[in-house]
Amino acid sequence: MAPQFLTRFFAKRPQGQGRRRPIPIFGKSGAVPTNGIPANEPNNGPESTTPVWPNDDTNIVKIVSPDDDLSSLKAFEDPMETVTENQVTFMNLTTNTEIPPKEQDKLRDPLQVYRPEATHFSEQRTAILFKKGHYQKFDLQIGYYVQAMGLGKSADDVVFENSDYGVYCPAYNTDQITKYYDSDDTSGDPVLASYGSSLDTFWRSAENFTNNTNNGLIWAVSQAAPLRRVQAQKLSLSQGGFSSGGHLANAIVKQNLIFGTQQQFCCRNVELPESTPTAGANWNTVFVSCDHVPATSEKVVVHQAALTVEKPFLAIDESDGKSFNLHVPRPRLNSAGADLTGASDDIRSFSNVYVAKAKVADFGAIDYDVARKINKAFTQGKDVVLSPGIYHLTQTIVIPSSNRVLLGIGMATLVAPTDGTPCVQVAPKTQGVRVAGITMEASHLNTDRTGTATFLEWGQEGVTDAGVSSNPGVLNDVFCRVGGSSLDRDISTDVMIRIHCGNVLGDNLWLWRADHMALRTGIPGVPDEQPNFPPLDYHQTMLGEVPVKTGLQVYGDNVVMHGLAVEHTIEDQVQWYGKNGQVYFYQCELPYDVTQDFGGQGYLGFHVDQKVENMVLAGAGVYSNFRDYDVLVPTGMFHPSARDSPTTNGKPQQVTNLFTTHLDNQGLIQTIVDELGGPAEPGQGPTYYTP
Repeated sequence: MAPQFLTRFFAKRPQGQGRRRPIPIFGKSGAVPTNGIPANEPNNGPESTTPVWPNDDTNIVKIVSPDDDLSSLKAFEDPMETVTENQVTFMNLTTNTEIPPKEQDKLRDPLQVYRPEATHFSEQRTAILFKKGHYQKFDLQIGYYVQAMGLGKSADDVVFENSDYGVYCPAYNTDQITKYYDSDDTSGDPVLASYGSSLDTFWRSAENFTNNTNNGLIWAVSQAAPLRRVQAQKLSLSQGGFSSGGHLANAIVKQNLIFGTQQQFCCRNVELPESTPTAGANWNTVFVSCDHVPATSEKVVVHQAALTVEKPFLAIDESDGKSFNLHVPRPRLNSAGADLTGASDDIRSFSNVYVAKAKVADFGAIDYDVARKINKAFTQGKDVVLSPGIYHLTQTIVIPSSNRVLLGIGMATLVAPTDGTPCVQVAPKTQGVRVAGITMEASHLNTDRTGTATFLEWGQEGVTDAGVSSNPGVLNDVFCRVGGSSLDRDISTDVMIRIHCGNVLGDNLWLWRADHMALRTGIPGVPDEQPNFPPLDYHQTMLGEVPVKTGLQVYGDNVVMHGLAVEHTIEDQVQWYGKNGQVYFYQCELPYDVTQDFGGQGYLGFHVDQKVENMVLAGAGVYSNFRDYDVLVPTGMFHPSARDSPTTNGKPQQVTNLFTTHLDNQGLIQTIVDELGGPAEPGQGPTYYTP
C-alpha cells in the first residue's frame, strides 16, 4: 500500500449532518418532582433483581431471546439508502491528485448503502441484550450509540449462526469509491480501490457472544467502538473503506483476523489464529498479552502484561432465567489469551445494584437529581449501572469506597456539571474501583467557577495514594468529548481526566476535542446553518471553539494504559508526571485549527515530565493535519529517556515504535520525540523512532 495513499486519505473526512432530534443549546427540558418520593429513588434495602429498564423514544433497553420476532430491532440500525450508480473518484498516488475519470462504474443491481447522517449526533441511547440461545438467520447492523451484548455467563451462551453476519458494523457510504493509480500511466486498471469509509464509526460497542456466521464477524470501526468478550471463526476489522480504530479485547479468533485498512489497532488478551497469517494494521499494531502473535516489525509492538483486568458485564442468572447479575472479572496475572467462561468472576446479585435512569419516567423529563440518587446508592454500598440515556449532572458522582462498580450500558452519557466539578470523582485511598462503559461530555461552564474543570478525577489533588498493585482501579471503555453533539460552541473544560492515585489501569480510552460538530439546524426563528467547509456536511471546529487544554494528566505512580487515544486539545494532549508508568498503544491527532502559536509554545502530543523515572511508551503515534494555518511543531513527543539505549543504566527499554505522520493540509511535525527522528514529510507516510 503506497505511502501517499495512506497519508492523503486516512485523514478524517466526516460526511453528513445528523441527529435525530434538535439538541437544546441552553435551558432545561424538565424538572425534578417536587411532591412525593422522587422517581427511581434507591431502595433503603435490596434492589429488584429484575429491574424495570427504560423504554421510551431516546433511552432504550431491549431484551430479546431467539424465539422472539427480532425484525423490530432493525429500527436501531443506521438509515439505509438504495443507490443505482456508484460515485467514483480516480486518484494518482504519485502526484497525490485527482484525475478526470474516463468512466463511471454502473451497478448491475440496486445497492443498499448505510448512511450515517441522521444518527451521528443522535440523542438516542440503546442497549440490545440477547438472552442465552442460538440466533438463526439474524443480521443486525450496530449503529451510533447502540450496544449489543449477550447476557450469558460465557461467550458460548449467545451464538449467531446460519446468517450472513449476526451483529456487525460495516463501512458507510460504500457507493463512494476511490480508485488509485501508482504511476502517471492511467490507461490500465487501477492498483487498488477503497469503498466507503469507517473513519467516523464511533460510539458503539458489542460484547459477550459467539459468531458462527457465513461471512464471519465484520467490525469496521474507528475509536470508541470496542469489541469485547467474543469469539469468531473470522474477524474483519475493515470493509474496504478507510478506518482508524480501535480496540479488541478478550477475544478468540479461530481462523483469520484481518486488519485491512486500519491505521492502527490495539489487541489485548486476544487468542489469534495459530495457523492462518494475521494481517497487521498499516501504521501501528499493539498486541498486549495475546496468543500466537505474528512476527514484530517497526509497526508492531508485542507486550506481555503483568496484570490485566476485563470489563464488568451483565448476565442473567442461570438458576431462574430472569434475575440479573453483575459479573466483575478478577485481575489476571501474567495472562495470555482470552477468558470467556466467567468461571473466576466475582458474581454480584442485582439486589445490591442500583439501576440509574436519565429521566424521571419513560417519556418524562430529564432527571436533574440523578447524581444525588447515584451517590446515595454508593453510600449504601451498592454498585451502580447507568441505563442508556444522557445524564445531565448538577453535582459530581462520588465513588466513596473500594471495589465499587460504575458501569454504563447502551453508551450512557454524562454531561458535566456547569460549575466545573467533575462528572465522576473516585475517592482517594480506595482500591479496586471499576468505571466502565461511559461517555462524558462538556457543558457550558459558569463564568464564576474556580479551580480546574475536569470530567473525571481519580483520587484527589494533593493527596498521596499509592494504590494497590494486586487490586488496581480500572477504567474500561471510557470516552470523553468536548463538542460534537452540542449546538453550543462555548462548552469547554480544562482537562478531561486527571489520575492522582497510583496503580490505576486504563483499558481503551478516547479523549476527543471535536474536530467536527452538528450543524445548527431546525431552531425556530434561526436560519439553518450551512457547512463551513463544503462538501463536508458538518460544522468543522474553528479556532476558539469548544476549548480544552489537555486530555489526560497522570500524577500517580504505576499507572498503566492499554489503548489510549487523545485528540485535538489546544495544549499538550497528555502530561505524565508519575513514575513507573506504561502506555502500550497511543494514537493522537493534533488540533486542526490552531495557529503557529501552538508550535511556538512547544505543545506536544505526549509530554513525559523531565523528572519521571521509568516510563514505558510503546506503539505511540502523533499525527498532523493543520487545516487552517501553516504550523511547524518542533517535536511530537517528549520523553526524558528517549535518547537511552535499551541497556542504559540497566533500565528496560523506555520507548519503542514511536512515530509521526503528516495526514493532510499544511504544516509539519519536524521530529518524533525530543527532537529525534523524522520528519514525516507530506506524502511520505509514517516515520518511526526506536533508540
